[in-house]
Amino acid sequence: MRDAKKSREKIIQNAIELFSKEGYHKTSLDDIAKKSNINKAMIFYYYKSKAGLYEEVMSKTLSDIYSTIKEAIKNSSRAKDNLKIFIETYAKYCIKYSYLPPLLLRELSSNGQNLPFEMRNKMYQLFLLLDSILKDGQKRGEFRENISIVIHFMITGTLNLFIVSKPLREDAKEFDSSFPSATEYSIEEICSYIYKTILKTLEV
Repeated sequence: MRDAKKSREKIIQNAIELFSKEGYHKTSLDDIAKKSNINKAMIFYYYKSKAGLYEEVMSKTLSDIYSTIKEAIKNSSRAKDNLKIFIETYAKYCIKYSYLPPLLLRELSSNGQNLPFEMRNKMYQLFLLLDSILKDGQKRGEFRENISIVIHFMITGTLNLFIVSKPLREDAKEFDSSFPSATEYSIEEICSYIYKTILKTLEV
């Protein structure tokens, strides 16, 4: 049983690395099996298909983000605090699971061609959670009317790109020291900046 758990963990970890680097189409089960030093049949046994494995990788992470935010805002009395929680929690998971930003950006750039239903559903739920935070803010008189999907993209898009672009920004800074790469800022400082910037557009 312990060996089975270790095998699944190894498969997931190597699948994450390959999916992040190569994308869905360029990553084969043969590649994952070779990197994991296991028989490809074992991947089929656990996950049925490459799509099943990909869904497992992404859906669990998105579900964890949703659950963590939902729990954190449960007893909060201010919508603006909930907005901050959403931003900081999303960023925390993007740093903890560094494969998430590149995979999400790959999916968005390919029109979600490889998105299984469960994964689409998890992304949809995460957006609806932010939408509910923003609507709650309007009801409480904290926020003005807004376009929630734009706010969502301002948060997730900025954080995804900020994390994924770090090597490029570091290279640019090395080439030209005057380049405004923002490499001197921590992810916490970036979260604070995003929060304050969005709050200025939302607060009544």
